[in-house]
Amino acid sequence: SVCELLKENEFYTDYSCGGHIHIGANYLTTVQEMYMLLYLYNNCEHIIYQICNKKHSKIRESINKYAKATKEIYLKASEEGKLDETLTPEKMVDVLLKINETRRNGLNLKNLDNYYKKTIEFRMPNGEIEFKELLSNIKLFAKLIQTAHELANADMKDERKLQALRLSDHMKEKERLEIFLNILFDSEKDKQIYRKRYNSNIDFIGIIKHELFYKKEDFIDYFFCNFFSSCSSF
Repeated sequence: SVCELLKENEFYTDYSCGGHIHIGANYLTTVQEMYMLLYLYNNCEHIIYQICNKKHSKIRESINKYAKATKEIYLKASEEGKLDETLTPEKMVDVLLKINETRRNGLNLKNLDNYYKKTIEFRMPNGEIEFKELLSNIKLFAKLIQTAHELANADMKDERKLQALRLSDHMKEKERLEIFLNILFDSEKDKQIYRKRYNSNIDFIGIIKHELFYKKEDFIDYFFCNFFSSCSSF
């Protein structure tokens, strides 16, 4: 109803808009669960940036200012011995707050000690008022946190956990994408939503880099919205 009200009153989003999504942090109750979230996120960070936006989307230009990638800061923290499974949940929060110097990260953990908010915030999606697309974004991040909780508490023989522990930078990104979707979603229909987003958005990046379309992103956006919507074969 809110999305429809916005559209009826001619509100819109453009490439300057972010679509921040907050999920309650209380769902993760142990250090192991938080580490599992970081493990899944950091192994699939680039993938998440591609599948959190509708098909044929370009990541907004301000992403590095307001929702920057954080994988490298966690790798550095790990190498420095700051991430330790013997930490209490309270100490873990303190460590994460120090690692995250700003809230302007794609994965924002600065609200973990906020009594009134206490959320995990995902800031990388573009702004969105199409309800179907917005719901898919919310579902993606909710399932990511749910999966972190479930896998951290799963037996080492659990098939989903075994799949997750295979994630590595050494494998091709599309292989990681399939593992990521398989451990998050049971429904093939759900998986296909994000698979199509990934493929089309990766292709979109390649097209706008072509000299014919360089710095003509508005035309590309118009082209995709009009041409693809009229071609059922796509």
